[in-house]
Amino acid sequence: MNQKRSQPEKRSSAPQESASWQPAPWREHGNLLLGIILLAGGVIGMIFMHGEGVSTVLIILGTLMVAWELTSGASGSGRSKTKRSAGKGSAGSKRNGARDGTRETVESVVIAFILAFLFRTFEAEAFVIPTGSMAPTLYGRHKDVSCKECGFHFVIGASDELDSEFRGPAGGGRWIGGLLSAGPLAKRLSRAFCPNCRYENDVYNLPVFKGDRILVNKHDIGPKRFDVIVFKYPEEPRINYIKRLVGLPGETILIRQGDLWARRSDMEPWRIVRKDDPGKQRPLQLTVHDDQYPARALLEAGWPERWASVEQHGDGAAAIAGWSETSSGWIADREARTFRIDGSGGADRELRWFRYRHFVAQPSDWESVTAGFAATEPHARLISDFCHYNAYTIKNRGERGMHTGRYWVGDLTLNCTIEIENADDDGEIVVELVEGLRWNRCRINPATGVATLLYVDRLIDRTDVIEHVMADAETSIHGAGTWDVTFANVDDRLCLWIDGRLVDFGAGAGEYAADRPEPTQLDLTPLGIAARGVTAVVSRLRIERDVYYRANVAHPVRPDSHSRLDTITEIGAIEHEDTLGALLDTPAAWYEYYSTGLREKAEDYRNHGNLDTYSLGEDEFLVLGDNSPRSKDSRLFGLAKRSQRLPEPATRHAVPRSALIGKAFFIYWPHGVPFFNDGKGISVGYHVDGQGNTVDDYPSFRVPFYPQIQRMERIR
Repeated sequence: MNQKRSQPEKRSSAPQESASWQPAPWREHGNLLLGIILLAGGVIGMIFMHGEGVSTVLIILGTLMVAWELTSGASGSGRSKTKRSAGKGSAGSKRNGARDGTRETVESVVIAFILAFLFRTFEAEAFVIPTGSMAPTLYGRHKDVSCKECGFHFVIGASDELDSEFRGPAGGGRWIGGLLSAGPLAKRLSRAFCPNCRYENDVYNLPVFKGDRILVNKHDIGPKRFDVIVFKYPEEPRINYIKRLVGLPGETILIRQGDLWARRSDMEPWRIVRKDDPGKQRPLQLTVHDDQYPARALLEAGWPERWASVEQHGDGAAAIAGWSETSSGWIADREARTFRIDGSGGADRELRWFRYRHFVAQPSDWESVTAGFAATEPHARLISDFCHYNAYTIKNRGERGMHTGRYWVGDLTLNCTIEIENADDDGEIVVELVEGLRWNRCRINPATGVATLLYVDRLIDRTDVIEHVMADAETSIHGAGTWDVTFANVDDRLCLWIDGRLVDFGAGAGEYAADRPEPTQLDLTPLGIAARGVTAVVSRLRIERDVYYRANVAHPVRPDSHSRLDTITEIGAIEHEDTLGALLDTPAAWYEYYSTGLREKAEDYRNHGNLDTYSLGEDEFLVLGDNSPRSKDSRLFGLAKRSQRLPEPATRHAVPRSALIGKAFFIYWPHGVPFFNDGKGISVGYHVDGQGNTVDDYPSFRVPFYPQIQRMERIR
C-alpha cells in the first residue's frame, strides 16, 4: 500500500525537474514554424512573383512539414500514454507504434499533396495576361503614360515589343519597313498618343510592366454571357486564351455597327444583346475626353475649347449643326474648369445650353503648335473607336498602332458633378446624348428630385422637337447640394446613376429598339447640358464611349481551303478603313462610304453567306476581346488544323464547352509601381534582344515598388 501511494510522488517529480529548463518555443516547434514559413513563401511567390514551379514546391514542402509536425505531436502523446500503461518490453506496443507511425507518415504525405494541389487543380489558378486583347478590362505587358501636355494618365500596350513572330535571319526573320526584324525588342515602342488631347508623347524609356495577374475560378464551368473566361485555344489546345463570352449555345450572333445582336432561329427577330447588370458596362468604357485635363499649349495657340455655352443661330460659318457659341447663359471658368448658370428666380424661362464639340487635334496640328505657329482651323469630327491602348509608334520605322479610330461610336456616357445652389419649383436640368436621329434626354427637377427619361425622334418628328416620355423615378437629388451624375446611352438602353447608385426606372423602362443608326451633323456635338430656373455649377465633365466590336473576320483565300486566311474588315478591304477615318468630319460622306463598303462586302462574298453572323451549336460559345481592333478572338480564329478533323461546314469561330477552363474573377496583382529616383526606382534586371545582347538602357524590373491597391478588384 505504501509503495502504491509513493508512485504518484515519483511521477510528479519529473515535471518538477524539467521545469528548471524549458526549450524555447521556436526550438520546440521549429519544424512547424519552418513549415509555415515555407507555406507563406510559396503563397507570396505564387501571387507576387508568379514563380509557379518553385512556389508549388515550397507549398508542398511547407504543407508536408506542418502536417508531419501536427500528426507527430498527436501520436507522440498517444505513445507516451501507451508506454506508461504497458511498461517496458511490450512487443505488441512496439509493433502497433510502428504501424501507427507508418500510417501517420503516409497520411501526412497524402494530406500535403491534397492541400497543395486541391486549390489549384479544382478551385482556382493564377494566370498572367500576356497581351492587350482584353484592354481596358485587363492589361497585358504595358506602359503607364502621363501626357506631357495635358497631364492625363493612360496606358499603352507593349506586348508587341516581345512579339516572338519577329526573328532574326537564322530564325526566319523578314524585312519590314526597310529593316530586318531581330526578335524581341525589334519593335520597341517610341511614342504614344494621348486619348484626351492626342499629343504624341515620348515613351521610349518609360518603365514597362508585365501583364495583370488574375485568379480564375475553375469550379465555375457554367459561364454566363459577358463573363470573362479562360479556355484552351481550339486550334492549339496547349495555349490558353482569355476573352469575354458573348454568344451562348444554340444562338446566332450578329455584329452590327459595334453592337451585338442575337437570335435562336431565322424565324425570330434580331434582339440587341445587353449586360443584365448595367454596372457591368461601366468598366468597359473608354475615355473620350476629360475636361479636367486641358491642353494649355493647344488652347493658347487658338484651338477652341471643346465645351462651350451655345445657342441656336442657324447654320453660320462657325456653327455646328446650328449651334454657335454665346456669352449668355452658362458662364465658363476656364481655370477652375466649371460652368455656372444663375437662372433661379428670374424671368428667363428658356433652356440655356452648353455643349461638347469633338475638336480632335491631329498630328499635323500639334506639329504646328510645337513649332510656334498658330493652330490650324479645326473641324469637329465624329467620335470614333480610337483606342489609346493601341495608339503608339515604333522606333525607326514610322509604324503606328491602330490609333486612328475609323468607326463612328454613338454609345456614349456623360459623367459630371452638379452643385445646385437654388432652384425654382419648376426648375430643371437636362442632360442630352445624341445618337443619329434620336436625341436621348434625362430631365431632373431639383425641387422634387424626380428624374424623367425622354427622347426626341427626328426621323418621325421632322419639323418640331417633340419629347416622348419613357419613364420617371425618384432620385436622391433634393434642393441644394452636390451630386455626381452619370447618364449613359449604351446598347439601346438609357441609365442614370446618382452618386454611383443606379436609379431604378423599372424593368426595361430605359430600353428601346433602334434600327441601323445614321450619323448626322448633330453627332459632331453629341452631348449637352441645359438648365432653366436653376442656379447651379457643373464641373468634372468626362465623356466615355462603349466598346465597339468591329465586324472583322478571317476568311479563306479560296473557298475550298482552310489553310490560309485573309482578314476582311467590317467594310471589306483593309485599305478602305483609312479612307473611312478621313471622312469623320463629314457625317453624310462617312455614312455613304460605310454603307457602300457593307454592300460591296456582302456582294463580294455572297457565296459564303453573311460574314458578320456566327452560328453556334448546342455545346459551343462565341468569345470576343474587349480591345476589338487588336484581339484574336472568334472572328479571327483559324482552321488550319481543325479542318482536318471537323466535318464541313466546320464551326471555325466556336469554342466548345470541353475547352473551357474557368471564369476569371479577380485581379490580385496588377503591377508594382516603382518609386524613388524620380519614379523610376532602381534597375535590377534588363531586357535581352533577339541576338542575346543585354539592352543596358531598358530595365525589365525595378525596385522598390508599392502595390496598386485601387486595381486589385473583381473582374466584371
